[in-house]
Amino acid sequence: MKYHLNKFQKESYQYWKVYFFLFILFPFLSFGQEIDPTFIAEHTYIDLKDALKNPEDVYGLDLSATGLRELPTKIVRFKELRKLELNFNILTNLPPEIG
Repeated sequence: MKYHLNKFQKESYQYWKVYFFLFILFPFLSFGQEIDPTFIAEHTYIDLKDALKNPEDVYGLDLSATGLRELPTKIVRFKELRKLELNFNILTNLPPEIG
């Protein structure tokens, strides 16, 4: 036996699927374990050259007050980067690789 749904019923079903995902399943999905702030602090670099020597160990990068006018595109190499500090720089735009 086939059921035929009218337009309102089809739209309601679509919304129900979205709500089900957002409010029921989404909170239980794990996108990775939360990282301890102390761990991030211990793996924060203040020199871009040093950070580039070991990119998989970079969880934090502090480039504050370094006179940057543009964000270095090399930071895309830091796959584990969780904290980026750029205080007291004069950034005018973001490179396309990042923004």
